[in-house]
Amino acid sequence: MGKMRGGLGARDVMVTGMGFCLPGIEEPTCTAEDIWAIASEGRSCLTNNGIYHGLVGIAIEEFRNRIPGIPETFSRHFTKAHWFGLASLAEASADAGLNIMAGDLADAAVLAGRGSVDANIDSYLRALQADAETITAAEALDLYVGTEQSATPSDVALVQSALARSTGPCFTASAGCASSAAQLGNAFMMIGSGMSDIAVVTGVDIFNAELVFKAQKLLRVAQRSAADAPPGTVVPELPSFNRLMRPYDRRAGSVNFGEGSATLILESREHAARRGADCYGRMLSAAMARDGLAHPLASDETGIGLVAAVRKCLGTRWDIGQVPYVHGASDGDAMVTAFECNAIRQLYGSAADSLLMTSQEACFGHNGAPAGCLGVALTLLMMQHGAVCPTANCEDPAEDLPFDPVPGTKTQVARLRLRAEPHLSDRRGQERDPARPPGRRLGPGPGRRAVIRRWPGRANFSLGTKAGSACSLPLSRTRMKRSRLSAWAVGSRAEPTRQASCGACSPRAAMPSGNGQSADANCGAPVRSRAARPCGTAASCPT
Repeated sequence: MGKMRGGLGARDVMVTGMGFCLPGIEEPTCTAEDIWAIASEGRSCLTNNGIYHGLVGIAIEEFRNRIPGIPETFSRHFTKAHWFGLASLAEASADAGLNIMAGDLADAAVLAGRGSVDANIDSYLRALQADAETITAAEALDLYVGTEQSATPSDVALVQSALARSTGPCFTASAGCASSAAQLGNAFMMIGSGMSDIAVVTGVDIFNAELVFKAQKLLRVAQRSAADAPPGTVVPELPSFNRLMRPYDRRAGSVNFGEGSATLILESREHAARRGADCYGRMLSAAMARDGLAHPLASDETGIGLVAAVRKCLGTRWDIGQVPYVHGASDGDAMVTAFECNAIRQLYGSAADSLLMTSQEACFGHNGAPAGCLGVALTLLMMQHGAVCPTANCEDPAEDLPFDPVPGTKTQVARLRLRAEPHLSDRRGQERDPARPPGRRLGPGPGRRAVIRRWPGRANFSLGTKAGSACSLPLSRTRMKRSRLSAWAVGSRAEPTRQASCGACSPRAAMPSGNGQSADANCGAPVRSRAARPCGTAASCPT
């Protein structure tokens, strides 16, 4: 790996931009500042229309105004997934100081994570039900464009790459709520190996509320014959959708879904420094695993798989004691919380009493594929602010939690910052004002350059799970969900990157199987209004 001044790696993977299109209080949540304003106060953007659900709530015309210039031939067939993905891409690019229309992403890898197919169903059915004997040529062409563009999970990546005029790799990974975590792992490997200098990673999902509600009814009917079903097929108690989700709370037992998109811009340290970019943090490592159970739908609640993914992620370079915070991904489902609790007990032992572990799932709803990118973004922001966000909707913590979920609506100050602040200077040596409030950044511009430093500091974790596999990444964040697991850790040390291989991934629970990668724990460029400059992130890999 090439080296830069101070021994930093030219291929270190830096996070330079983040953008969102998520539910909000009065308008959609789009920027890092928007995310922090909601998460730092434990606010919930869920609304109740028969069931609690997170809706972006923005008209198509508003999207057209935000992202002008797309030919109507294509845009009239866009689903909400397309618009969400384009909106978060536009915001992340602007946040990174990149001009899409000027060709700044022409060489970028465009990677999308898609967990559900709710947005694709209508387009698929229109093609399936079309009558080839009566349809006109113009109608057939229109139907063809709509089907090709909207009927598969590759929908968002295709339109994003077209907007960017990208000549780089472009593909979609589908691993449920671990999808964007899987793509972060792919981007990590591509940049680390020199295949790409810059990558756009997006997680997008649309959960049809009517379909979710119907699925719950069907599962309740299925429970009547649970005794005759294979072990692990039907859980004894299903979560409710018509009560607010409350992760880590005594009243947990409900899961609320949401929709939206989250995008991160990743660059090699060399590429970021060359254009004078500010950096949120650095991706450090990634690991994946699967639980190894024979049943494709069952999960191992012992947390052994998640533990395996985390340990692969840390390798011999870091110790779990260096990770004071874990970004959890419990959505209020007792099974998910059991994964996390059992894994934390095995990883931390008695030291878990002082561990801070929170989940912001209840802020926007369990949104599936965006979870990986969103978790990385939140962890970096916490590191930047030196404070841990509370677990949204957690007011009365459950008794058997081995960690502190930070209940309530206030952040808890934590030693997540690096001991030295990165800074931005101009060519005359003038330094950025350290008192400049977060959220007001000096974007790259004429006469400005990034000053990349090595700083000592601490690491944080992120875990994730989805149906039988686990992923782990060094960053400051931990997400977990169903059977697939993944963990991210972030730190502030500078050491060379190491990689392993890959197997299956996801941004939430923790099951064994797969591979891992590891990178440094050091940030690289100046802090801006973003997430925690000081660290790195890691992601998982696709199956």
